[in-house]
Amino acid sequence: MKKFPLVLIFGLLSIVFGCKNDKNTDDISVNEENVDKGISSSSKGLLFDPCSLISLEKLGEIFVIDPKILALKKDQYSGDFSRSCNIKWSDPADGATYSMLIIMEANPVPGEIDDWASSYLSSRLQNGEKSFPDNGKPIKYVKFEGIDSESAYNVQSKKLYWKINKDYVMAVFMSDSFKPDKAIQYLTNLHEVLTKNILKKLK
Repeated sequence: MKKFPLVLIFGLLSIVFGCKNDKNTDDISVNEENVDKGISSSSKGLLFDPCSLISLEKLGEIFVIDPKILALKKDQYSGDFSRSCNIKWSDPADGATYSMLIIMEANPVPGEIDDWASSYLSSRLQNGEKSFPDNGKPIKYVKFEGIDSESAYNVQSKKLYWKINKDYVMAVFMSDSFKPDKAIQYLTNLHEVLTKNILKKLK
């Protein structure tokens, strides 16, 4: 399976395994010890570990697999304004190995840009981003159909970004093992669950 291209998201995004996830209920009640405080520019100053925002059971339901085969790892290279979670499993039904990265990013310049999340997504749609290590080949984005959130999506790399509010952007990157049509279905479902759980915590 190919590795994810590394993307410069304010100095972030190497896929590295590093933390273990506690088993949660379907609608996540984020533990205070799983939340980093005083980092983001939200009204409560919270930046959540994405591993804590979706349960193993819900992931198993979305991907139609036994949740016991899932491994969730926190990205060691998360920065002051980003947190990420890598999810990996091998499916005995088809013999393939799947990997996915979930990222939560917060406004690094609070008070300087009124709607940072919209600006971030507009930049992806207008300018794309350079991939690595593919000689900087540009990754181009379009709006992801079927969701209400402002979004940017690349079908080839299976990368989706979307807006949570003016100070937050979520993203999901999927490995090459996922078939494009299935990836769209999975991303739609992940968007719904992650957005619901994050908005509950940002009230």
